[in-house]
Amino acid sequence: MLAALAGWRTVASHLARLSHDEARQEAGVVAQAVPPELRSAPVQGEPARLIDDPVGLRRICETAVRGLVALPVATPSLRLLSDQTAEVLAGISHALNGLALLVDDPARPVPRRGGVHLRVPDWLPSLVNAGRAFVVIGAVELFWIITEWPNGAGAITFAAVGVILFAPRADQAYATAKGLW
Repeated sequence: MLAALAGWRTVASHLARLSHDEARQEAGVVAQAVPPELRSAPVQGEPARLIDDPVGLRRICETAVRGLVALPVATPSLRLLSDQTAEVLAGISHALNGLALLVDDPARPVPRRGGVHLRVPDWLPSLVNAGRAFVVIGAVELFWIITEWPNGAGAITFAAVGVILFAPRADQAYATAKGLW
């Protein structure tokens, strides 16, 4: 819901900055891309559609999101409005997914997908670099303690920066460090 509120706030503040005619025209273009089921107000006395069919409403929201993202626009202002409206509907879609769980809908909601997933193909180089950093910084700290060097903190800083800079170079790190100093 916070993503939906953030998108709504962006849309509202952008429309407030436009002239009345421009705001009405751009909002009309974006509103045409939103399905009528989402634009209509609930009728008094009928059960709320949110509770009656949250999964169906969620699917309508997801279809609207895809339509808004693919909407061909002529100006950056319209792109901002359509993207942020899509963000609002995506947030509402996620909230409807949770609502379907709360009302124990038999048509189970689809789990959330998407987002950024970090994929590390091989952990060994990362672990070797972490080991190098641990050994180098530990050795410099031990040297600092044994010699009672007053500027040991500077030495630790240089050692840490050196390990961090040269770690991605792997086998070429020694030759690069030797050529640098």
